[in-house]
Amino acid sequence: MAIKSESVEDLAISNLLTYLLHWALQGVLAVQVYFYHVHFPNDRLQLKCLVYGVFIFEWVNFGLFTEDAFITFVYNASNNIEAYYLVGNEWFAVPIIGTLGSAVVQCFFAWRIYMLSRLWVLVGAIISLCMVQIVAGILTALKLREAHSIGEVVSSTSGLVALIVLGASTALLDIISALSMIILLLRQKTGTRRSTQLINKVVFLTLETGGLTASVAVAGIVLASVFPDQTYYAPAVYNQSKLYAITLLTHLLNRVHLRQIPSFDVEDISIPLSFAQETVTDNVEPSAEEVKPAATGIFVA
Repeated sequence: MAIKSESVEDLAISNLLTYLLHWALQGVLAVQVYFYHVHFPNDRLQLKCLVYGVFIFEWVNFGLFTEDAFITFVYNASNNIEAYYLVGNEWFAVPIIGTLGSAVVQCFFAWRIYMLSRLWVLVGAIISLCMVQIVAGILTALKLREAHSIGEVVSSTSGLVALIVLGASTALLDIISALSMIILLLRQKTGTRRSTQLINKVVFLTLETGGLTASVAVAGIVLASVFPDQTYYAPAVYNQSKLYAITLLTHLLNRVHLRQIPSFDVEDISIPLSFAQETVTDNVEPSAEEVKPAATGIFVA
């Protein structure tokens, strides 16, 4: 693939920003996991396995990206400028590890939606989109594995279609999950001040995190489609799974902030859930009307 001389700096900058952002997000995730370990040592084993499994998954991803960073900027950069286009470990780290990590987090949010709605049709639609996402990720990985450069894949019709399907399914999943959670949560309001505060906090968090991940997915699609000869899409596409992992931990750690609501205890809120640790507290129990959101499946974990 021919590389324009005037694009060399853009290639180097976008690659460098991708790796720096990846390392920074890994640091954020590590701090979040530490806070989770400190604040919620009594969570159920299933939830701990999910958190630490995603964390280990992201460490593997981190190692693969770090190796590629050394290959690009240390070993090959002085020999051939096309090193900025080399596939390296990205064929496995992005569409395989990244897609599987994102799908796991999406399935967790689908389980949350089921706990609120008991609608298998909605959950089935989300899981089906997860399957589409995984298939598109595998196809993208095969394309990257066979190609000599990332630009070769993005410039080809089949490679670009696979990447667009992957990004579109990711963005659609984010939108459906966020909107479903917001609508279902708002329907649980009882009119009391404390239940309204609880639900509003979870709604705003869902809107913020869902909007962020969906925006990043759309940005990756647009940049890959408009600038196929550049790597402007790399910071968005390559760090998508890291954002999902951080989103998962953000929702789990949100239980700490909910303690600011008077007469609400985090463990009390989580009691109806199989992933939550049932714990007896000394706090004053809220009335039956005020605890209705928890009893019908609202949870923040």
